[in-house]
Amino acid sequence: MANLGINVGTDVKLAADDVTANGEAASRQWVGTVYDAVFSALKTVATAGTQERFTAFAGTLVCARADITALRTNTGAIFIGGANVDAATELGTLLEPGDTITVHIDDLYRLYLDAEVSGEGVSYTYYT
Repeated sequence: MANLGINVGTDVKLAADDVTANGEAASRQWVGTVYDAVFSALKTVATAGTQERFTAFAGTLVCARADITALRTNTGAIFIGGANVDAATELGTLLEPGDTITVHIDDLYRLYLDAEVSGEGVSYTYYT
């Protein structure tokens, strides 16, 4: 297999005439980004109405993107946003149980969440 020399974080588009399978041109295009690593974690809010950082790491948690899904077992909503996110006033991006959003952000330490119900939260996958 040939090394395409694609750098991590580079947007890639492979047209059908660029890709072959068993000697025949592929019938679909792929457009995406090449990531170095992928990590998954759970985050719950200890006390409803109290925003918490996504990560407990003090300092930066470098990433390129995060996919965030409200746990399906949640009974209330989750709000995602900056340091002023607040479930009580519905400030932030609303996630109902099972909802997913993708956030393009360079540092998970800058992202917060709050929950309407204590102990509820999200599952998230982040890409570096």
